Amino acid sequence: MTNKPTESGPTPSISPEQVLSNLSEEQTVLLPAAPESLSPEEARVLQELQVSQIELEMQNKELRRTQTELEASRSRYFDLYDLAPVGYFTISEQGLILEANLTAVRLLGVARSNLVRQPFSRFIYPQDKDSYYQHRKQLLATGEPQVCELRLIRKDVVPIWVRYEASTVQNAVGATVCLAVVSDITERKHTEKSLQLANERLNLAQRVARFGVWDWDVTDGATVWSSEMFHLFGLDPDTSTASFETWRGILHPDDRVAAGQKIEAALREHTMLDSDYRIVTPDHQVRWINATGKATYDDTGRPVRMIGICTDITERRQGEEVLRTREEQFRTMFENHDAVMLLINPETGAIIDANGAAARFYGYDSATLITKNINNINALDPDEINAERFHALHGERNTFIFPHRLAGGEIRMVEVNTSPISHKGQTILFSIIHDITDRIRAEEQLRKTLAELSRSNEELEQFAYVASHDLREPLRMVVSYTQLLARRYDDQLDDEARKFITYAVEGATRMQRLIDDLLAFSRVATKGQLQESAPTGELLDVAVHNLQAAIEENGAVITHDALPAVQADRTQLIQLFQNLVGNALKFRRPGEPPHIHVTARNLGQEWQFSVADNGIGIDLQFNERIFVIFQRLHAREQYPGTGIGLAICKRIVERHGGRIWVESTPGGGATFHFTLGCHPPA
Repeated sequence: MTNKPTESGPTPSISPEQVLSNLSEEQTVLLPAAPESLSPEEARVLQELQVSQIELEMQNKELRRTQTELEASRSRYFDLYDLAPVGYFTISEQGLILEANLTAVRLLGVARSNLVRQPFSRFIYPQDKDSYYQHRKQLLATGEPQVCELRLIRKDVVPIWVRYEASTVQNAVGATVCLAVVSDITERKHTEKSLQLANERLNLAQRVARFGVWDWDVTDGATVWSSEMFHLFGLDPDTSTASFETWRGILHPDDRVAAGQKIEAALREHTMLDSDYRIVTPDHQVRWINATGKATYDDTGRPVRMIGICTDITERRQGEEVLRTREEQFRTMFENHDAVMLLINPETGAIIDANGAAARFYGYDSATLITKNINNINALDPDEINAERFHALHGERNTFIFPHRLAGGEIRMVEVNTSPISHKGQTILFSIIHDITDRIRAEEQLRKTLAELSRSNEELEQFAYVASHDLREPLRMVVSYTQLLARRYDDQLDDEARKFITYAVEGATRMQRLIDDLLAFSRVATKGQLQESAPTGELLDVAVHNLQAAIEENGAVITHDALPAVQADRTQLIQLFQNLVGNALKFRRPGEPPHIHVTARNLGQEWQFSVADNGIGIDLQFNERIFVIFQRLHAREQYPGTGIGLAICKRIVERHGGRIWVESTPGGGATFHFTLGCHPPA
C-alpha cells in the first residue's frame, strides 16, 4: 500500500520514542507504510520499529497475564494465611508481635491492631512464662526449631492450652524474626487431665483394694502390669520387668507347680482362672495372692491373650487360719469340757451336737443323743418348751430353769445358759447346762433355816427388850435403897463401908446405863418408824442440841456443809448423828478443843456422809472391832461407856440399806463414813 500526501501537507514521520510511549499506554500503533520518498535507510529503520512494536506487544500481553496470576496467587495466599486452622505470629528478636493472622487474633480474643507491637509474653499465663523464656532463649541461641506447651490468657481471662512451635528466619532487611505456629490443645489437655485423674483414681482404688491388673500375651509372652502389681509383689517398677519369668521367680517354691497347672487348666478348658498362691517378696515376706483371669482365643481355639487381676488376700488367709484355729480350739474345748454342752436347732428343737459331758450326764451315748429332740429331754409341756426356745432365739432371755429327764427316767433340775450363735450361715442355740438339783435343795433348806433364824432373832430381840425393860425396875430399887442406906446410916458407917456403898451405886448405875443401851440396840429393828423424807441438816442440829451441855463443857466446834434430804427414819437418824458426834466429844485430844465437821457427797444412787474429828484416832487393826457390841478399846476409868454406841450406829445404817466404816490413824483424828440410799431400801 502506498501512502500519498494529502492536501494539507506531507505525512509526518513517527519517532521510536513515540512508538514506545504509545506501547506503554497499551495502545496499538500502526506504523504507516514506508512512502516511496523514504530512503532505504529510513525504510530499514521503519521496518525494525515495526518488528520491535510486535515484540513489545507480545511482552506486554505476557506481563499482564503474569500480573493477573500474581494477584490471584497473592489473594489465595492471604486467604490461606488468615483462615488457617492454626495461629501464625511473626515476633521480633525483642519479643514484640509484628504480625498475626486472623486465627491467632481469634485465639486471644483481641483485635489485630491491639496485638501488633505488643510483647508476646503479655499474653502468657504467669506460671508458664519461665517455660516460654527458656524456650525463646534456646531458639535464639541455636536457631533450631523449638516446641513447648503453655497457656495463653484470652481477653475473657479464661486461659487456653496451646502448642507453641517456633523457628527463626531473616526478613527482607536481614533482621532475625521468629515465626511461631500456635495450635489450640485445650481440649486435648482436658482429656489428658481427665485420663490422669481416672488413672489416679484407678491406681488409688487398686492400692486401697490391694489388687493389680495384668495383661499377658500368650503367643509371645509379652506382659504388662499395672503399678499396683509391682507393689503387691514388693518390686520396684523402675528396676523390675513385668514378665512371666519374674512372676515365677517370686512364687513360693511349694506353690509353683500348682499355680502353673491352674493356668494351664484355665487355658485348656476355656474357664476362668481362680488361683490362690503364695509369693516371697524381695524382703522375704510371704504374702497370699488370689489371681483371677480370662483368656481370649483365635478362630482355631488357640489362646492368644489372658487378662486378669491379682489381689492381696494375706489378711483374709490369716483370718481364715485364725478362724480354723479357733474352731479347732472350740471343738477341743467343746468335746473335753466338764460342763454339759448342747447345740440345738432353734426352729425344730433337734439336738445338732453334744459333748462327752452331755452324753455322760443324760446317760446316752453321743451318737444316740444327737438323734434326740430337746422335747425328749425337757420334762415341760412342749408348748412351754417352744415358747422358751423362741425367747432364747430372739435374745429376750438367756437363762432358764428346766426339769430335764435322764435316760433312766430320773428328773434333774438344770440351769440352762443359752444364746443364739451363727455357724456356717445357720443360727443355732449354744446351751451350757448345769445340774442345780442339789443347789435347789440346799437353797430350800437355807430358806427354811433363814426363816427359823429370823423367827429366833425376833424372839431374842423381844426377849432382850422385855428383859432389859423388866430389869430396870429392880435395879432402880437397888440403887435407891443403897443410896437411902448411905444417907440414913452415914454416921454409923466407917470409911470402908462408905466405899462399898459407893462401889455398889456405881455398879448399879453402870448396869442401868448398859440396860438402857441394850434396850436402844434392840429397838433399832423392833421399834423403827416408817421411812420418810428426812432433812439431815435439821436432824443433825437436833442431835447437836441434845449434846449441848457436853459441847459447851469441852469448848467443841461443830460445823457442817449443806446436807441433803434422804428417805430415812428420822428418830434413828438423830440417834446416829448423836452417837457419832458424842463419840468424837468423848475421844477428844487432851488439851485441845474438839473440832467436828459433817459433809455429804452424792454418789448417784446413794449419799456418803462423813463425820470428821481431830481426836485421838484409832489404830487400823481395830477398824472393824469398834462396831461389835460390847467391844471396848480403852479402860472404863479412862473413857466411860458401855461399848454399844457404834454397834447401834452400824445397825441403824444397815437397816437403811447402807454401810459404815472408819478411816483413821492414831493421833490423827478419825473420820466415820456411812451411806444412805437416795430411795428407801426394798
